Amino acid sequence: MLISTPSQFQTLNGVLLIPEVGLAHLGSLTIAYAYIDYISSLGFKTIKFQHHLSEFESTPTENFRVHDFRISSSTRHQYWIDTAFTTKQWIKLTNYIHNKDMTFSITPNSRQSAVQIYENLPIDYWKVGSSDIDNYHLLDYLAETKLPVIISTGLGNLNTIHRATSLFDASSLSLLSCHSNYPTPLTEFSLARLYSLKEQFAPKIQIGLSDHSASIAPILLAISHGFRIF
Repeated sequence: MLISTPSQFQTLNGVLLIPEVGLAHLGSLTIAYAYIDYISSLGFKTIKFQHHLSEFESTPTENFRVHDFRISSSTRHQYWIDTAFTTKQWIKLTNYIHNKDMTFSITPNSRQSAVQIYENLPIDYWKVGSSDIDNYHLLDYLAETKLPVIISTGLGNLNTIHRATSLFDASSLSLLSCHSNYPTPLTEFSLARLYSLKEQFAPKIQIGLSDHSASIAPILLAISHGFRIF
């Protein structure tokens, strides 16, 4: 049986494909607009960014976990600052996305981040990274907003996943299987994990895949098994 996507989402032939911009814009509005234009030109119906408030998520001395010589920021804390947009800039980006007839999703990385977003931006749904699956300070607030939520489960076990899902209305919630190493070797892709989530939570909660393999193979295989959110 096919797993349909929540009715709140626009899809491509019933499949919800969520392109992840994250922080790849490096704090440049020009690059962010270029990503939006390119993704829109491909026919996608949605786009996702990340939002950080460094003072609530890091310390000035926190080093990168893995350093990339192409990034000029001296610390991870400074990286959040260097890649941040002002509220006015975010409003412009959000409006631009909506004018492209696309929905806008964002990943907040703290409760304070989520509050700032929700009070200022017309976002369409939340995306929660698996590192925050047990961040109930954040999840409780997201539940209060009544917006649709998609949660990655890579760093969760069944107990934490069940507790997280209990906070939300199942009709507006989706869960994504994922592996939290970047990139994920294809040998680590687990169709069994997708089916395990389906057996535990479907059909009340929609199940999909957050893929980090840099290959289309896991998505194509998951589609052939009836999964519809990626």
